[in-house]
Amino acid sequence: MRARFVMPLAALVAVLAGWVWLRAESRKAVEPAEAVTRGDYYAVQTSGVSALLELPEACVGHCDLIIGSLGDSSRTYQVSLSTGEGLSQATARLAKVEPIEWSRARGRATGQVPPPGTLDATSDAVVRGGTPEAFEHTLQDRRFHLHVTEAVLEDPLAYVPVDATLAGEGRRVRVYCDRQLSAGELASGLVDEILQTLDERIIPRSQVLLGLHRDVDCDDKLAVLLTPWLGRLHGGRTSVNGFVRSGDFQPQGIAPYSNRCDVLYLNSNLARGPALTALLAHEYTHAVCCSLRGAADHSLAGLPDEADWLNEAIAHVAETLHDAGWSNLDRRIKGFLENPSTTPLVVSDYYRAGLWRDPGCRGATFLFLDWCVDGYGDGLLRDLACHSQIGVPKLEQVTGVSFAALYRGWTIALHQGRIGSLDLQGRVGECRLNGPQITMWNASEGTCELQLHGTATAFVRVALPPRLSRIAFAAEPGTRLQVTLVAGRPASRAVSQR
Repeated sequence: MRARFVMPLAALVAVLAGWVWLRAESRKAVEPAEAVTRGDYYAVQTSGVSALLELPEACVGHCDLIIGSLGDSSRTYQVSLSTGEGLSQATARLAKVEPIEWSRARGRATGQVPPPGTLDATSDAVVRGGTPEAFEHTLQDRRFHLHVTEAVLEDPLAYVPVDATLAGEGRRVRVYCDRQLSAGELASGLVDEILQTLDERIIPRSQVLLGLHRDVDCDDKLAVLLTPWLGRLHGGRTSVNGFVRSGDFQPQGIAPYSNRCDVLYLNSNLARGPALTALLAHEYTHAVCCSLRGAADHSLAGLPDEADWLNEAIAHVAETLHDAGWSNLDRRIKGFLENPSTTPLVVSDYYRAGLWRDPGCRGATFLFLDWCVDGYGDGLLRDLACHSQIGVPKLEQVTGVSFAALYRGWTIALHQGRIGSLDLQGRVGECRLNGPQITMWNASEGTCELQLHGTATAFVRVALPPRLSRIAFAAEPGTRLQVTLVAGRPASRAVSQR
C-alpha cells in the first residue's frame, strides 16, 4: 500500500512543479506590460526587421526609444515607427537590461599570442625587429616613400620619395626633416619639443600602459619625419597632422609600400603645445600596436592588420590615459553626438569606405571603447592589441561579452549622458556638448521615418496620446534592429526635431 501511494504523490509533485515553472516562464514572457519600472531600460525583442511593442503603464505621456542597427555599416536602412494600428502580430517581449558584469568578463580572453620579439614591458629597451645589414641608410640622411595621390595603395606611381636629413636626436628618438623645407619653415623649438615629449613623457608612459615600439631597422631609435607632404595628400585635397603605416613595421616589406623602419610621419606645419602632445600620444600608440602585430623577422607575416575602427579607438583612448588633453578629440566627439544615426561605429577600412577623415566616426569609436575601458579596466587596450584576431570577434573574446550586449550598454550610457567621467552635456576641450541628437516624434501625427546606418543609433523621444497602446517598428532586411525602451524618463536635451 505505501509503495503504491508514493508513486502517484511523486507524479503529482512533478506535475505541480512543472506548472509552477511554466507559470514563471509565462509571467517572464509577458512581464513588460505589467511590471515595467518607470525610468529603467528594457530590451525589446525584435525579429531584426520588425517588432510590435505593447506600451507598459509606466509610459505615461512619453517614452524614449533607443533604436540601433547591428547591420552592415556600409549601408543605410529605412526604419519606420507607427502606432501599430491594424497589426495583429504577437507583441514583443521586454527584458530589463542589467549592467554588464565586467568582473566576470576579465580574464576570459583567448588567443593572446603576441608575435615573436614582442617587447618585455619591464624592459627599458625597444625590441629589435630585423638585421642591420638589411637596411640601406645612414643615421644622418634617409629616404622615405609616401603615398600622396588619390590612386590605390597598390599603385607604385602613387608614392613619392622623400629625402630627409637628421634635425635632432634624443635618447630614444631621431627627428628627420624633409630636405624641401627651407630654413625658418618649422616652428621654433618644434624639433626639441618632439624629442622631449616622446623621450620623457609618451614613451615611458606607453611602456606601462601598452608597450614599446619595435626597432624594425635596428638603429636603436624611433624615427620621426617632418614633411610638408602631409599637408597635400590625395593630390592636394587632404591635410593631416600625422599618421603611421603598418607596412613600415614589416622588415620584409619592399619600397615604396614599406619603408622598413619604425617611423612616425608628422606635418611640418605643426605648432608646439598641448595639441602636439595629444598627436604624439596617438601616433606613438599606433606605432606600438603595429609593432605588437607586425612580424619580428623576414620569415613571418605577423598578425593581421587591425580593423580601422578599433585601431583608431585604441589610439584615441590612449590619448586620455596619457593625460594629453582633448584637442584631438573634442570636435570628433561633438561631431558624433550631433549625428549618431548616420555615423557608423564598426568600419573595417576607413580609407576604402571614404570615411578616413570623418570626425564623427572617430568620436563614436573613442566613446565606445572608452566606455568599455571604464568597465573592464585599462588593461583592455593591451589585451586587444596583443590578440590574434581583429575587430568585433576579438572584442567579444577579450571581454567575454557579446557585441550586441556591449553595443546596447554603450547606447544606454549615451542616453544617460555620461561616458566614464565625461559629461556629454558639458564642455570638452573647445567644444560644448549637448548630448546625443534626439529625434522628436508625436505619435498622434503619423509615422516617424528614420535613416539609420549600420552600427549607428537613433534616439527618439515619443509624445504619446492618451489612448495609444502600441508602437510598431519596421525596417529593411539586414537592419538587425536593436530597440531599447526607456519608460518615462527624458534623455539629454533635444537638439533636433522631426
